[in-house]
Amino acid sequence: MFILADAHLELIPKKLWRHPSIRKWSKIRKKKPSQLILDQTLYYSAIRGDAELRKRGRVDILHRALLTILDSKLCMDGKIIGILIHTINNEVYFVDPKTRLPRHYFRFLGLMEKLLVEKSICADEETLIRKCSSLTEELEKNNIGYVVGLSRRGREENLQDYIQRTLQRHSKIAFVVGAFPEGYFSEEIQRHIDDIISLGKESYTTSYVLCKIINHCEQITLRGV
Repeated sequence: MFILADAHLELIPKKLWRHPSIRKWSKIRKKKPSQLILDQTLYYSAIRGDAELRKRGRVDILHRALLTILDSKLCMDGKIIGILIHTINNEVYFVDPKTRLPRHYFRFLGLMEKLLVEKSICADEETLIRKCSSLTEELEKNNIGYVVGLSRRGREENLQDYIQRTLQRHSKIAFVVGAFPEGYFSEEIQRHIDDIISLGKESYTTSYVLCKIINHCEQITLRGV
């Protein structure tokens, strides 16, 4: 399982609803400001004066991360139980591995807006993405025995050897990767992590870290370990 932690997935806060750029896009998108997702690229003029908000709105990181996981052979072969999106506002969403997301960014934004408003995404009477009660409940429901965080603050390890050793002790593990541009995991996420390891002293993008994990897991799977 993958946990995309502290993802920038939230609706535009009320204090920005009357900003000219928000009102403009509200008319273009034919949606109320309260139904629009906070996106840094679209609404930077509205958030640049707010010290807190201008660090948010990087929905593109989540989009690339989800596509990286869902496009992998590991996912296609049914080796991924699911993906948990943990948002910056401490909401949790479960993404079914069978989900096929829009590759076009603006279509993805529209889908995420629908998710945040309606709390689920369904297709052919099957729920593909749904809001969860809590991270703890979902980990227990999926019988996750060990949660590993990836951060440069962690202990440096050979990733493939580490995953192999961990899988020998726990049949189901979860990898936590930050879905934010900089900083560290929130306290809520840290509470659920059993171990934190590092790929090195440099700062890597979310997609790169996911690629490394997926690649090593695929190699281990091929060897039948």
